[in-house]
Amino acid sequence: MVWHTVDDLSAAEAAAFGSRESSLMLPGEVVNNSKTSIMKKVRVGEKNYYVKRYFRSGKYLRRYLGSSRVAREWSNAGWFSDHGIPTPRRIAFGEGKRLSSDYWGLIISEEVTGAVDLRNVYRYHRQQFDNRKWRQAVIDRLAGVIRSIHGHEFIHNDLQWRNLLVDFSIWPEVYIIDCPAGRKIVLRGNRRGVIKDLALLDKQARLVLTRSERLRFYLRYLGTDRLQERDKKEIRRIMMFFEGRVVTAA
Repeated sequence: MVWHTVDDLSAAEAAAFGSRESSLMLPGEVVNNSKTSIMKKVRVGEKNYYVKRYFRSGKYLRRYLGSSRVAREWSNAGWFSDHGIPTPRRIAFGEGKRLSSDYWGLIISEEVTGAVDLRNVYRYHRQQFDNRKWRQAVIDRLAGVIRSIHGHEFIHNDLQWRNLLVDFSIWPEVYIIDCPAGRKIVLRGNRRGVIKDLALLDKQARLVLTRSERLRFYLRYLGTDRLQERDKKEIRRIMMFFEGRVVTAA
């Protein structure tokens, strides 16, 4: 069995998350439930935390080869933090097998107060997109965050709206979450991972943003105010990546 906590836990956090057993005993509200995992929101002291429990190490061959999904998620969250990419604070991580050989995995993070994932903004706070200043501030901040990630030759591989937290402040911050599929890759001459990241963002952005706002994002992402011919070709690749597929705010 593996159990690891970050070094800067408070006394209350150490008592609550010092072991797998203590973490699982905490009462809380189930906020997400699927075939592979269940996530519970718990309260410790004055803060909220998310306890995400995995029932298998990954999909298909990944269950048996390489590191587990929970281990990759923990490692990538640490990479984001080390490189100044906004992401929720990590608390604890563990995995192992019971006597029956069933897999278990846990990853615990601190809640980002006041932040909501973009999918739920679209579903339950859609009026927020009517705020032009907020909308454009999110565009600019998100472009900067993704530019930084790709600038370090890292791709997320699942940039769905549900994996992006934002707050409703005048200058909103954008946080990256849930990234077990992300990885370092040499991007020179290999742009497919970048195209996929940008296409995932654009297929959902087109539900609420104008064409000029989507272009604004791409220009901010590039760090320029004018497109070159190669940029226009890349935009066409981005727009065609999911051609023929249903567009949803998933």
